[in-house]
Amino acid sequence: MLINTVCGNGLGSSLILKINVDKILKEIGKTAEVEATDVGSAGSSGADLIVTTSQFKNNLQSINKEVIYVNNVMDKEDLKAQLVAYFENN
Repeated sequence: MLINTVCGNGLGSSLILKINVDKILKEIGKTAEVEATDVGSAGSSGADLIVTTSQFKNNLQSINKEVIYVNNVMDKEDLKAQLVAYFENN
């Protein structure tokens, strides 16, 4: 499984999200390759899941991938709840 964490340039909030996703996956006993990337590359990547901030919702509406949107990259509980729900349903 491949998870892309996405922000405008692939260098800021996507890296914070990557670190948080890696930690949460370990906590919940799941494994995945997690890569930080920019919003322009997100649609063409081979990712199974995209994790990004709500600010990129308009940019990602047309892609045919599962997307988790967070309002605050530092809110690990919200991210964890959404990741757990994703794995329960997929």
